[in-house]
Amino acid sequence: MIAALLRKNRMNKSNYNSDSFLSTLFFSVLLFSTNAISVSTENFKLSNDIVPLSQIVELKLNPELDGYSGTTTIEINITKATQNIKLYSKNLLISSAIIKNKNNKNKTTLLTVGSTSQYDIISLPTKNTLPKGIYQLSLSFDGKYSDTGNGLFKVTEKNNNYLFTQFQAMLARSVFPSFDQPNFKIPFQLKVNVPKGYLVVSNTPQIQLISHNDWHTFVFEPTAPIYTDVLAFSVGKFDSVDIPEMKIPSKLYVVKGKLPQTTYAIKHIGKIFKEVESFFTIEYPYKKLDMVAVPNYSNAAMEHVGLIYFKEDFILLDDTPSIRQQKYSLKLIAHEIAHMWFGNLVTMQWWNDLWLNESFAEWLAHKVVIQIFPELSAELDLPQIRSLSDDNVNNQLPVRRTVKSKADVDSLGGLVYGKGNAILNMVEHYVGEDIFRQAVISYVLEYRNKNASLQDFVKHIEITSKKDLEGFFSSFLEQAGFPLLSLQRNNDKLLISQSPFKTNNQVLTQRIEQKNHNKNKKPQDMSWQVPLMIKFLTDDNIITRSVFLNKESIELTIPKGVKAIFPDANAVGYYRYILPDEDEKFIKNNITRLNDAEKLAWLNNNEHLTKIAKRAYADVLSVKLALLSDLSLNKKIATDIIRDIDYSYTDFIPEAISEEYSRYITRHLSVIFKTVKWNSSKKETIADKALKASLLALAGGRLADKGAIKFAKANYQDVLSEQSSLDSSMSNAVLKVVAANSNEDVYQLFELAYLRTTNSNLKSDILTSMGYFTSLDIVTRYYNFLVSGKVPTDEIGYRFQYPSFNPALRHHVIDYIAVNKDKILKHINQKQWFPYNFYTSCEEDIRIKVNQTFSTWIKDIPGLKEKLNTVDETIKQCIRSRTKNISQLQEQLLK
Repeated sequence: MIAALLRKNRMNKSNYNSDSFLSTLFFSVLLFSTNAISVSTENFKLSNDIVPLSQIVELKLNPELDGYSGTTTIEINITKATQNIKLYSKNLLISSAIIKNKNNKNKTTLLTVGSTSQYDIISLPTKNTLPKGIYQLSLSFDGKYSDTGNGLFKVTEKNNNYLFTQFQAMLARSVFPSFDQPNFKIPFQLKVNVPKGYLVVSNTPQIQLISHNDWHTFVFEPTAPIYTDVLAFSVGKFDSVDIPEMKIPSKLYVVKGKLPQTTYAIKHIGKIFKEVESFFTIEYPYKKLDMVAVPNYSNAAMEHVGLIYFKEDFILLDDTPSIRQQKYSLKLIAHEIAHMWFGNLVTMQWWNDLWLNESFAEWLAHKVVIQIFPELSAELDLPQIRSLSDDNVNNQLPVRRTVKSKADVDSLGGLVYGKGNAILNMVEHYVGEDIFRQAVISYVLEYRNKNASLQDFVKHIEITSKKDLEGFFSSFLEQAGFPLLSLQRNNDKLLISQSPFKTNNQVLTQRIEQKNHNKNKKPQDMSWQVPLMIKFLTDDNIITRSVFLNKESIELTIPKGVKAIFPDANAVGYYRYILPDEDEKFIKNNITRLNDAEKLAWLNNNEHLTKIAKRAYADVLSVKLALLSDLSLNKKIATDIIRDIDYSYTDFIPEAISEEYSRYITRHLSVIFKTVKWNSSKKETIADKALKASLLALAGGRLADKGAIKFAKANYQDVLSEQSSLDSSMSNAVLKVVAANSNEDVYQLFELAYLRTTNSNLKSDILTSMGYFTSLDIVTRYYNFLVSGKVPTDEIGYRFQYPSFNPALRHHVIDYIAVNKDKILKHINQKQWFPYNFYTSCEEDIRIKVNQTFSTWIKDIPGLKEKLNTVDETIKQCIRSRTKNISQLQEQLLK
């Protein structure tokens, strides 16, 4: 489909003229450029004294080499006379820089290549003042390919070399000189020279193919006004397949030999695209939508205009993908497609609002998966659950914050997706689904092809809903943490009061960011504006009431006959709450009065309260085990409970009582374990399979269940050799159970299978499972393998956590890291996040060693100090919670 279109639109070389491209686009682009941010004196961003209008980039790329060369011509509007042109360039060798006035092309001014600032801003000074006007800036440069999955990076698969790009965030400047800021949305045109035999794909259709000697030049149609982050191209010997049910040209590109793994994705992309487009009621704004499965990619995906990238693990699935794989893959596809409107068509003004791009895409993707794939029960994947756990430490930064560098962007983490998603979910339920959608559509229509800020977005919701929401958004986004709501009864009155959710009793200092200024505010001064949907439960009825808590406390009248109050109707609240004991008891005994999402939220609320000694872990565990005895319990809830119990060995249960704890769990789950049949059945749903896989992991990995271990050992070699008929969730559980119960001979089989297979999902599962072996010698061997050069860089860093999940191995893990610091740093990306490998630790001696070890990393790695502080506080929190709960838990284990 694309090839035919390209042939039809091919231009002759004699027709192609760079100057005509720049001239034709000038007037339309000048309109868009006036929406750029106001003149800035901040040294980390470019001012509007010089505004780009369009850019041509020509690159000469040979994937067999280590570097490349290029030229670029940028049409700029100098709005204030200057002797210094500034733009971004990082690690590029600029060999020439010239500028000429558009109205006097015969006069060329040579620019000096000056110094580069800490924020990658390079100066190109000239002796003579350049008056206001339109100019063409031309640069020649050389660069190197990256091997870290950033910038312009090279990947080798089956002896074939491929080139891919990753420009978000602040990385286009490492590939070609540019005005690399989101507020500068301009048309780009790419011309890519490659040796014959290579294909190049980019954001727009190819309009010309020029042949010269042993080289081809691929010339692409100019883009719509876009920012540098979403510009992209790929070079390689690809296989491809047309994506069906698409209204615009659309292909999925894969590296050679992986077409058979595209079946699952292409079956669903078309219907997801249709659902996303129908939400906006605005036609897809670009000419094509191709997708690329990228091996060894450092991101899950990237929303390039017309050329979406996916980490191949997430889009190339086996014939029997697990429910987790299906949900993640489908949501990721929807997320990236949603960005075509929200993020690309309408773009953030600056990176401090990157959270809004990501949160909205995640919010809509979740909605789309719920709508199209009801069998996956995605409505029970509550976005707030993980975020509330991550967001409750003293030194966590706000979601919306000042961003100056790539390190600042890298520091954002999962809260950008989870907390922002939960906040949008909460406000949608408060204003109403239809009203919220109308506001989003009007926002996109007003700012299409432009830049916008959070304030612009909020304004549209306020106008459409006729509600004041500025305080709601700022309270949740410009300060970290969330409120703890206390509900107290006094006869027929209900007092709802709020305070910051704190993990200890110290007077803490909370970092707030408002209007780009850091301010200190004590927790007792912090408050949130909170939309609440309250359920009043009577013996035979439910009364629902909407309340907006915009001060420290409010008082309500309780309807007659109310037995319990549940303050999180529909399970969308981004807060925690403490109920009166009688209300809590009524809900516990009448749990069926809550819907499934509310049950999950209520359970998670109580478990989180154990962290601040407002609930006993033993009581929460008893409720979970009682729920598991109910055969009508939703399989997703049952799976989550089993996984929580499994995870408790990692982040809560002390080694000293783990055997006693295992016997207690085994007694209470004995009926389930006696009735479960590990072999698959044709009657099983994907939810049944997910539950059984979680049971197998718990039984064989924690409880030493002989039947589970026997089953795993009977099946693991078939999994490793890709001969197994088990679904992916069971295969993964089998590998982990075998690893936890095997020796070095079996580890050797895992390592060999990892090196042999080309299946990216199996490769990932094997590499993770190798971290579950329990021998100190094997752990050392595993870590040596990770940093041996045989594992892609982006697959290494977070896998150091898996041996650390085992409390008995933590001293060995931290000792290895201390001794092998230089080797590790050479092989990992996202270095500031590395201390998170100890996020689940719960021992004082480990906390001390973690701080001692990583204190030597701080000065060399931006952002690491904050991550280390977060890990330190999380370990302290766990220790406090364990100390307060251990006695009652030990008593419970005797029952």
